[in-house]
Amino acid sequence: GKAVIHGYDDRSSEAAIPQKLMGADVAIIDDYAFFNDAVITSVSFEDATALKTIGVNAFYGCGGLTSLTIPEWIEEISFGAFQNCTSLEALTVRDGITQIPAQCFYGCVSLKQIALSDSITEIGERAFFNSKHLVTVTIPESVSRIGESAFSVCPYLEKAFLSDGVAEIGDYAFHLCENLQSVKLPGSVTAIGRYAFLGCYQLTDLTIPKNTAVGEGAFLQVPLQSGG
Repeated sequence: GKAVIHGYDDRSSEAAIPQKLMGADVAIIDDYAFFNDAVITSVSFEDATALKTIGVNAFYGCGGLTSLTIPEWIEEISFGAFQNCTSLEALTVRDGITQIPAQCFYGCVSLKQIALSDSITEIGERAFFNSKHLVTVTIPESVSRIGESAFSVCPYLEKAFLSDGVAEIGDYAFHLCENLQSVKLPGSVTAIGRYAFLGCYQLTDLTIPKNTAVGEGAFLQVPLQSGG
């Protein structure tokens, strides 16, 4: 049988997800399992090698969590799983999951470092919305789509490196990244969404590939001289 973690009663600040509960492999962390838990400062999945799924809003509002590593055996993270983890500074996603879901790290205002694996094919809507302290981001070549508002309102983001493979940049994807200066757009980009770079007031270093469809207002309030 498979075990599901529904909540956390231990008052330890270090939450280590176990391999088994009552003899059954732990496969799922349920929706809202650690919702608004003010006690935990770290969570480890290293022992839970049978864990496959992290549920909706599972760690929402865990304000003490400072770093996070998603191991390769986890196959699915659900909507908003780590939303509003306001102290989270470092994120590492190892090969395994294929999608960063919508609002997964929304409001993680302390996030400075993101290491994304080559297994990810899509970054969901508002996934990193308002990641205030993010300075650089590298999108791996496995990613084909950056969702709507995925990096909106990241005011200290200066550089975005998009690897060859990214095809679609969603509406408002980098909207109001006020310090964004340089974006590497590979030739694989076929569509840039509406208002994708709206309000990127410092963006001067950007080349738009020749046959890319550019949505309405994509570069509104952007000073760049676009090339092709």
